[in-house]
Amino acid sequence: MKTLITILLMSISLTTFSRSWQVSNVNATADFDNLTMANARAQSGDTIFVEGTGNPYEGATITKKLVLIGPGYFLVENQKTHFNKMPAVIKSHIIFETGSLGSEIIGFDFRHYNVDVRIRTSNITIKRNRLSNIVFLNQSGSIIFDDIKILQNYIENSIKLTDNYS
Repeated sequence: MKTLITILLMSISLTTFSRSWQVSNVNATADFDNLTMANARAQSGDTIFVEGTGNPYEGATITKKLVLIGPGYFLVENQKTHFNKMPAVIKSHIIFETGSLGSEIIGFDFRHYNVDVRIRTSNITIKRNRLSNIVFLNQSGSIIFDDIKILQNYIENSIKLTDNYS
């Protein structure tokens, strides 16, 4: 019985550490109005939901393990989708830095501003986004990229490896 209670208490304590946050640049009740502030305030393991609006969001440099979830893309073309058909459009780069291992980005639209998802670490999942490019930033061959998952994306240009950070 003591073992069962200990296991239950440990599982409850493990699930209470992560938190969900809402980002919206039009909804005043959201936790944040931009991704940079959400990244700064969130703890490793948190989930950040980004509302689709008519206003594009600035990108961010992700420095911890986060799950970023937008509403998806091609929403107008999909008549059976939820009531808000606005995508979460990103107008500057999202960069996954060292420390963001295990992060995921799902359901964003990057193509309007021809910006990239940039990766400078391993263990990143890029899933169900509309992208121009995915860029692996490798400073003089010093990074070994491992366990990168690129799944179900609509990529308009390329996936590339570069030493150029501009």
